[in-house]
Amino acid sequence: FESEWKNVKVITEVLENFEGDFAIPAQADLVFLRDVYHTFHNATPSWGMPAFAKPYNMTQIGRAIYRAMKPGAVLLISDFASAPGAGFSATDSLKRSDPEAVKTEMAAVGFEFVGASNALANASDDHTKSAAGAAHPDQFLLKFRKPRNASPADWRPKGAVLADRKSTRLNSSHITISYAVFCLK
Repeated sequence: FESEWKNVKVITEVLENFEGDFAIPAQADLVFLRDVYHTFHNATPSWGMPAFAKPYNMTQIGRAIYRAMKPGAVLLISDFASAPGAGFSATDSLKRSDPEAVKTEMAAVGFEFVGASNALANASDDHTKSAAGAAHPDQFLLKFRKPRNASPADWRPKGAVLADRKSTRLNSSHITISYAVFCLK
């Protein structure tokens, strides 16, 4: 991205011992998490990676994402869909999460749910098999927004100049993850 899009920065964050804020050079206009949300709830090995001590603290990570974004900024989350009502019970075994549970977690940290798209849906997927290696698993795409009137207390601290890191990925239990932060100028 960075060589073709001068206003796009790809950022690395190691989440295993994550505390605090994401190291991005400016508050983001858009954050996109693709096919990774379920891994935040895993505590067992996944996609060839070792097990973590416990699932990530999603309230802490959600708040950090929220604080890293400008008021009015958009958060897009795409992941493999579990059966309705499954919550996060299928994250380890089936590599899937329930979109309603994702909505609940993101609303709890302050995001407004804007809408969903069925563009990645697959009605023939019965949600009983692992999404890992499946030809076309059912997926959801959710759009959230940080409220335009978000309190300045929900912004990164003033003067917190964080390192401008270049290229790589958001590290979870995947070997590669699509993750992008867009800071439009």
